[in-house]
Order: sequence, then structure tokens, then C-alpha cells
Amino acid sequence: MTNKLKTIPADDSAGVGADGHVLIRDITDENNPEVLVNKRNAIHFGNFAKHVAYALSGKPYFNIHYMAFGNGGSAVNSSGTIAYKQPNVSDLPDLINPTSRLHNYQYHKVVNNLSTSVGISTENKIEVIPSGRSHTDIKITCTLSYGEPNTQSAFDNGDVDGDFVFDELALFSLDPATGNEDYANSYMLTHVIFHPIQKSQNRRIEVVYTLRIQML
Repeated sequence: MTNKLKTIPADDSAGVGADGHVLIRDITDENNPEVLVNKRNAIHFGNFAKHVAYALSGKPYFNIHYMAFGNGGSAVNSSGTIAYKQPNVSDLPDLINPTSRLHNYQYHKVVNNLSTSVGISTENKIEVIPSGRSHTDIKITCTLSYGEPNTQSAFDNGDVDGDFVFDELALFSLDPATGNEDYANSYMLTHVIFHPIQKSQNRRIEVVYTLRIQML
């Protein structure tokens, strides 16, 4: 009697998912940090999928490089009610030129600690945190210290209309054609909108942005 080995087709297909979480804290008093925002973010899946593919193929400039801050994500009416806009994300990639932007860009800071322009790399950095399972976390930390931005107000005064009253932020790659930190030609990968937070010279603000890459 002959035993025949049955050939079982390999199931080598899998989906890739991504989700994110944003924690913003006032760390002026490092012994008593104040949580300002604690929420999930929106992923630009079109750009994200394209950048994962290009990064895995070894193409430069498709990595996360900087965090951008804006103040066009919400509006406060006369009664104090906040109306929030939708994040500018899509399932379709920006193909030729990047068109997905913050509602109103004001400032950005490099978080890629392999870059010479990162500043203090212990406060602005990207860490990879493996889980031992089918997901890996990317932890992005960005710290706005007392003098950042350099044209901000001296004190937080309850202003809701200033340039540095942020209510949106996003992660961006570099300009893939040049490798420059050019906002107009960089690609947005995520976008989150929240209640307005004033950044002034008397406050230190820390953003911890966690992206989870999951094999499904």
C-alpha cells in the first residue's frame, strides 16, 4: 500500500491594518503632568499603504519624519461650543502631488531621531516596540519646549484664535523627490483633531503618538 503525501496549498495571504492613539500632556511640572488629549487618530490609508510599500522596497524618504501642528481643525462659537472638522484622510493615495493637508498649518517639528535636524533626540524620537505577536508599535514622541515656536505668546491667556492655539496635528514623511522638509511636497500619513490647546512660553507640551501595525 502506497502512502501519498497530500499537498496542502500554503495560505500566505494576510491583511495589514494600522491604527493610532495620541496622548498630549502638559509636562511643565514633570512630577505632575496634565493630560490634555487622549484619543485615537485617523489614518490616511491611501498614503500609508503606499509609503509602507516604498519603504519596504528600500526607497528613501518614505519614513515618518516630522509632526505638523495646525489651528484649523475646530471653531468656537459665541456660546463656547466647539465644532470639529473632519480629518483630511482617504483610502485613495495622493498620486502625483500631495493634496492631503492640515486644515491650517502653523508649525512642524522633526521627530526622526536619525536626522541631524531632530534637535534633542531624547525628547523627539521614533521608537519601534515589538510585541512578540502579530503587531508592532511605532511610538513617536514630540516635545514642544518653552521656546517653541519662537513667536508664541509669553503666557497662556485663554486665547482661542492665536496662531499657536493648536487643534490638529499630523505625521508627515519627507518630500520623496528631494528628501527636503518641504511641507508643500510632503505626504500626510495621519491626522487627528482635538479641542484647542494654547502653546505659550510658560508651557512644555509633550505629544506621544503611537501607531500599531497589525497583520490580520
